[in-house]
Amino acid sequence: YADIYYRLEKDVFAGAASVREIQAYQTRDGRLGWVDNRKYPIRNAQGEIIGLYGIARDITERHLMQEKLQQAATVFESTAEGVLITDTQQHISAVNRAFTEITGYSEIEALGQTPRLLASGQHDSAFYAAMWHQLAAEGHWQGEICNKRKNGELYPEWLTISAVRDQSGQITHFVGVFADISSLKQAQDRLDYQAHHDPLTGLPNRMLFESRLDNALNDARTDHQRGAVLFLDLDRFKHINDSLGHPVGDQLLKSIALRLREQLRDIDTVARLGGDEFIVLLPGLHQPRDAERVATKLLEASRQPYQIDHHELTMAPSMGIALYPEDGTDFDTLIRNADAAMYNAKEAGRNTFRFYSQQMNEDAVQRLDIQNRLRRALERKE
Repeated sequence: YADIYYRLEKDVFAGAASVREIQAYQTRDGRLGWVDNRKYPIRNAQGEIIGLYGIARDITERHLMQEKLQQAATVFESTAEGVLITDTQQHISAVNRAFTEITGYSEIEALGQTPRLLASGQHDSAFYAAMWHQLAAEGHWQGEICNKRKNGELYPEWLTISAVRDQSGQITHFVGVFADISSLKQAQDRLDYQAHHDPLTGLPNRMLFESRLDNALNDARTDHQRGAVLFLDLDRFKHINDSLGHPVGDQLLKSIALRLREQLRDIDTVARLGGDEFIVLLPGLHQPRDAERVATKLLEASRQPYQIDHHELTMAPSMGIALYPEDGTDFDTLIRNADAAMYNAKEAGRNTFRFYSQQMNEDAVQRLDIQNRLRRALERKE
């Protein structure tokens, strides 16, 4: 970099008080470095320039450090995650642009405050105590937390907090990096809803009904409660589909689902198993008569005409009732027995209900045996 010196010398002799230039250079092994060149004039007693002296300082390490700081500052400001830095007393000393976009608080409003500025009130003191305990023990914490924006809106975020230590190992700062996961949670909620609800009626499906029945059976075992499962099958629904079309049938199913739900308590569950089959869970009953009253209520509500497009339709179900714990203590047994009782109601003339009894199973087994024996007899020409 000899040419640098010559140019600086020219400027000094031209009368400059001092000259300076930072120049990059390449070492013999190919590495890039930077040098800070400065030159000053030497004057005699009359003030005439009679010479000059120069100082060349290698500033490669400092230049690299400044580049790293600049890169860090660029990342700090441009990252999509919110970032806040606090001192050991939890006072906020820096925030980035994403912090402002997510929380609604400006940098001026946040500086000097503590992260409690964002507290939603959804977490108790034990939650925060566990967080700071892990931070002190391991130097980091990560998890989901509910915070509050400036406008009062609650939002879920995924937060990572890390402790920053100096060369002696003492904590000097805490850095929090967080992402607003509202859209992710909403997508998860939609997927969860779709997985557990019937797409046509919006009622719980078989999977969700089974989960709720399992919970009810556990409560019944603990608190010695009773309950019932009602199996509903719409009488002659196929005739509606065949004569008026599936769109009318679908509208009728949605109307029936809504009417069934309106007749039940908040703790009850009505689900659609598929087709024209519905199932109802009645937990916390005191006696079988309670299930009978609900079944009667559902039948009376179902018998009222339905107005679908320009058609006035009537549709009522046949219902079977299985009680727990006496008719079963698991999902499969109760559904099977309620289904058997429902077929007994159809045989009794439809548009009614029947309670399950052991005799129904015995009769069903006997009928199945007779059918099989007759089939074999026909095959053998007996």
